[in-house]
Amino acid sequence: MLLLIRKIKAKIKYVYFKYYYSALIIMIIWLFIRIVGGTIYGNVYGEEIKQRESCLIEEVYNTIVNWDGEVSYVSTVHKTPAMAVIMHFIDKNGNLSIESVYDYFVSHNWNISSYNKRHKEIRAYNSKFICDCNYDKEKGKWSIVIMSNDVWTKMEWLEYIFL
Repeated sequence: MLLLIRKIKAKIKYVYFKYYYSALIIMIIWLFIRIVGGTIYGNVYGEEIKQRESCLIEEVYNTIVNWDGEVSYVSTVHKTPAMAVIMHFIDKNGNLSIESVYDYFVSHNWNISSYNKRHKEIRAYNSKFICDCNYDKEKGKWSIVIMSNDVWTKMEWLEYIFL
């Protein structure tokens, strides 16, 4: 019995030392690529990133103004290559409905990819942007999430790598 335990311990040590350093080197290389790549990306494309962010914020703000809304919260998500802007707003007049949101998107040549009247959610897109809009009954606020309609947005699996 002791001989069997010693053999098992020897095999565990062998496997551990054989693969431990390989896994450690791979993790260090991955971390180095992320740090260096992120630094280079931020320095080289910093101005372009700011322009994209301001373009997204402007598009959402103009949409909210058309709906007679008052912005209560603005946030930008930078953790993924697909930048997103989140805005919460309150309907000043109280007459904004999901049907009027749907009509707005359709009248401005947006394509509707999902529309749920019951939960007051809609997802629309055009050649430049993808927009998710929904109403939170508990908070009494509408929220809009807008992203650029580009290759990074379409690769939804990337968010699992970067978050």
